Amino acid sequence: MLKEKLGDVEAGVDDIKAETDDVNNKEEGNGREPNDSCDIYDEKIERLKNDIKNLKRIKRQQKRLEKLEEKREEIVREINENRLREVRHREKREKKKKRH
Repeated sequence: MLKEKLGDVEAGVDDIKAETDDVNNKEEGNGREPNDSCDIYDEKIERLKNDIKNLKRIKRQQKRLEKLEEKREEIVREINENRLREVRHREKREKKKKRH
């Protein structure tokens, strides 16, 4: 029983030494931290979330822009109709003046 406990302790010490070596190698540029890959994926996921938010914002802005463009076209059409109406009215008045 004591031998088993001693073996467990020695195994734990070996694990700690291996992790310490990994960290030391990482600091020297040779190794990597066990959680590095998770951090990289977390960063990628965060970037993708931000990209999705930006795309949704752009989509909303495009819809808003389309609506504004439709309103602008409607206003331009009304202005053109009013100008045409004024020109016709002016022409009618000039014709009446010429008749008299």
